[in-house]
Amino acid sequence: MKPFRWCRDLSELHEFISYLVVYAPSNFPKEDDLDLDRAMSELRHGLESVRGDFPAVLVEQVRTSFEEAELKFRSGEEVEAAHILQRADRLLRT
Repeated sequence: MKPFRWCRDLSELHEFISYLVVYAPSNFPKEDDLDLDRAMSELRHGLESVRGDFPAVLVEQVRTSFEEAELKFRSGEEVEAAHILQRADRLLRT
């Protein structure tokens, strides 16, 4: 597995969430070498990289949202998954 490269700070995490809203679960550009498993791993890494900047309760809420979005993506509910990611992103902007 390649090292994490997408989400090293809050700005990149916001950008990656937007990227997932557009491309997940299975329309990632070939050159990005991503699938849903790798993308969600990157997303979790991004949240860990900014964990210290937010209250623990907010981090947990966002983590749970990421898990819910992944389940929705896997069950074919792409629009709902994208909305969940967008709500999580808004939480990280407060």
